[in-house]
Amino acid sequence: MSSKKDYIATAAILKAKRDLIDKIYHDEPKTRKAMLLVITELAKDFAAIYGADNPAFDRARFLAACGIT
Repeated sequence: MSSKKDYIATAAILKAKRDLIDKIYHDEPKTRKAMLLVITELAKDFAAIYGADNPAFDRARFLAACGIT
């Protein structure tokens, strides 16, 4: 079973990668969009795993912490 600490660490990593993609690919909209889609899908996959593991897991809060709106 994952812990709140794991959720926070995962969200921080995914958010940092989103921010890095924004910084590096800001002049390449197609590449930026594709890479952000991958990060979004990863975040949703983690949310599904964590939600299945813990009924109290807050999916919306996790995705917001990942920088996904």
